[in-house]
Amino acid sequence: MEHYRDGGEAQIIGIGRELEARRKDGTLFPMELSVAEFQVGEERHFTGIIRDITERKQVQERLLRERQSAFAELAHGVSHNLNNILSSVLLPAQFLLKRNDDPEVVRLEAEHIVMAGERARDLVQRLSDAVRPGEASHAQAVDLNRQIQQSVELSRPRWKDESAARGITVDVVTELDTIPHVQGNLGELSEVILNLLLNAVDAMPEGGTISISTDLADEDGFVSLTVSDTGTGMNEETRRRVFEPFFTTKVDVGSGLGLSTAHGSVTRSGGTLEVESEVGQGTTFKVRLPVFEGEKAEEAAVTGEGHPVRSGKILLVEDDEMVCEVLKRILSEKHTVEVVHDGAAALQAFTPGRFDVALIDLGIPTVPGDKVAADMREQDPALVTVLSTGWVLEESDPRSEGFDLHLQKPILGPDLDEVIATAMVLHDSRV
Repeated sequence: MEHYRDGGEAQIIGIGRELEARRKDGTLFPMELSVAEFQVGEERHFTGIIRDITERKQVQERLLRERQSAFAELAHGVSHNLNNILSSVLLPAQFLLKRNDDPEVVRLEAEHIVMAGERARDLVQRLSDAVRPGEASHAQAVDLNRQIQQSVELSRPRWKDESAARGITVDVVTELDTIPHVQGNLGELSEVILNLLLNAVDAMPEGGTISISTDLADEDGFVSLTVSDTGTGMNEETRRRVFEPFFTTKVDVGSGLGLSTAHGSVTRSGGTLEVESEVGQGTTFKVRLPVFEGEKAEEAAVTGEGHPVRSGKILLVEDDEMVCEVLKRILSEKHTVEVVHDGAAALQAFTPGRFDVALIDLGIPTVPGDKVAADMREQDPALVTVLSTGWVLEESDPRSEGFDLHLQKPILGPDLDEVIATAMVLHDSRV
């Protein structure tokens, strides 16, 4: 601790600022400066005290790291449990869609369940991404037209029912061209569409029409999305600032982050978001998104696409009762399925040549799923092992190395069909 006496207050503070600059350059220890005034007779004096707070800073940084680590663990645990629950919601709803053709009752309700479940799944994925600093959002092949249709339906209470209750009419018109999948994070792009749609609703206090269209852009490798409204429009200053964080012209509504967030999401996807508007002439948002060109995880030669799926023998190793029941019911329509609930029971039930595919959860009792898969593959090299987990694993995670295929929970019907078909083809190629 150092003392500086008999200097003016400004002089002492100046010394402190100079030392602080040196500290930031790494040449001094962390410090704090305090200035006190005292009087001797009629003279005023100032004293400055510089304290070494290295230990305090280290303790604070350690506590912050511990809190961040605890939050990350909590978030991963919540994500895992929600993914299991959502599997038990989405799979039965999709199963119902396949077995019932009543468009007015079961099919319509099941579609809404699936749409809401998929949105919940994407929110869970974003929760996992949020506690992984430095990791970019996972690039996916996104069916843009489908997300538009889902957003229009999910927001119908807002743009149709609420508007009608206020005595005005809002119409949403879509003109969706045949387009390839685009690249981006599904959850983020869904929120972009919803933000643009609801922003258009807010811009039409007297009602009007929202037009949404997609087409293959003139530039190679991009798809365009256009959202237009017949609302009040914006002046030039508002148009220039509309993507700024916290900027809003709404009174007591929203945070001013919607369009800023949308702009960030589109930019992260490799696209652009622009706006055209005139006062009294409405507003048009134009989005350009790159076409998805990512390769599939499995080589084309060993995918199930285009192959009739034969009946097979599947060992299901899963400790969640609800997920177990749903998976067994769906898989048993075509395959012979045996279910066990822990790792030791799975190894006891296994013998070489008895199963074509083993669908194994990672976090099972007695023996972890990755150890079970490695043991089985050692006994039967032709066996195809499929990792089924609600944990969101990094690509470098060694626990995924012993599996041929990966089925991320919450499990969707099309993903399950494709993985099982691919597994059967892969098994037959090994025999």
